[in-house]
Amino acid sequence: MRLRFLIVGVILFVLMISANAFAALSSEMSLSSAGPFNINDVFTVQIKITGTINFSGIDGKIDFPKDKLKVTNITWNPDALTQFGLQMTDPIAAVNTYGSVSFVAITNEPEGINPANYGNPVLTITFQCIAEGTAGIGSGDSAAWLLIDGQTLPGMTDGSYPLQTITINGGTSQISCISVQDNLALNICADYHSVKYGFMLNYFYNPNGWDGHFWKADLATFRPLQSDPGNCIAVGDDLALNICAEYQGHRYGFMLNFYPYTDPKIGTEFYWRADLGTFKEIR
Repeated sequence: MRLRFLIVGVILFVLMISANAFAALSSEMSLSSAGPFNINDVFTVQIKITGTINFSGIDGKIDFPKDKLKVTNITWNPDALTQFGLQMTDPIAAVNTYGSVSFVAITNEPEGINPANYGNPVLTITFQCIAEGTAGIGSGDSAAWLLIDGQTLPGMTDGSYPLQTITINGGTSQISCISVQDNLALNICADYHSVKYGFMLNYFYNPNGWDGHFWKADLATFRPLQSDPGNCIAVGDDLALNICAEYQGHRYGFMLNFYPYTDPKIGTEFYWRADLGTFKEIR
């Protein structure tokens, strides 16, 4: 009899610990806008982790209707990247083929990661509306599993991300591009948390010995904007820029990913690096 009570007590204790851990750690999915949208409009979905206990990883998936939406970019939070030893997402072509974004991040830190150390967002997914209708994001078995000590916490399927439905109207938004001259400078309008900012990005090839195409912010040009010039870019907390540039009569789309750099002589400089895998001509 005592043994049975002891076993029951241990089970209740484990369940209580699991419930407390569940309450102290959770993942959520949030949209940058609830719409309604037009065809060609873009918005972002952020995966966030909140809580007061350390975790060692996240393993999740988000489903979406591939006939209504397409993914144009997937980026990890730069602050989170410094703490996760492993980050994986499916290639964008595969994501749009199957209508599902899978993502995994694991830390090498033995003690795990405190969500407060990097802010809430872990991953930002940029969607573009491609057809009229309603689109449910987080449909199917969309969920995230948070890991503690490399193991899934009991009851922590945390669950399923609640279905969020948006409406896409039949109208088509004209894609307004940034006019680019031979120096390839970009006059940016960025819409960040519903506030619009303007600044110039100047082009650099392989700066500081890096490999790639970069644009550096001219901080002297940074200013809040009172009106929308018509080509403002929706920007999430990862500060990635979904560029449409018109050059010599052709329009091109590509992603610029935020790339801060600390120069020991002059301090922090703000670069964006082109993701050439996203480069395409827009017709």
